[in-house]
Amino acid sequence: MGEFIDAYSDDQISVELLEKLIAADLVESLTPERIIASSLSRLWATTMVGAVETMIKSWRTDHPVWKEIGRYLDSGNNRDRMRHLHSAFTNFGIQIDEDVFQDFLAIKYIRSAYIHGSWVDSQRAFVKSRGFPGA
Repeated sequence: MGEFIDAYSDDQISVELLEKLIAADLVESLTPERIIASSLSRLWATTMVGAVETMIKSWRTDHPVWKEIGRYLDSGNNRDRMRHLHSAFTNFGIQIDEDVFQDFLAIKYIRSAYIHGSWVDSQRAFVKSRGFPGA
């Protein structure tokens, strides 16, 4: 599992380096910012969701706290999974702003649209309601 966590960390570093390389390149730096931001955002969303879910997988142990958090990976739709994850943290006294979970859900929807090549209308509307432009 550690190798995948390391890989996602490396991917994040690579996305950041890619942004700097594009900005420094004489030809690529002429690309409109919205195109660069859009491409890098899709790569980042895919990397981020994979990294978070891989960490949750690695935490899934018999310890009561981690076992409950790990149930996020059980079946259910993304919205239900996010509610469960928020509840798991809250039930164990780990206070995280609800907006963090809602933004993560929006990023999961962006990732799904990117991976599957189409939007589910309700998910697109949710992404827009969270303030993500271009959805």
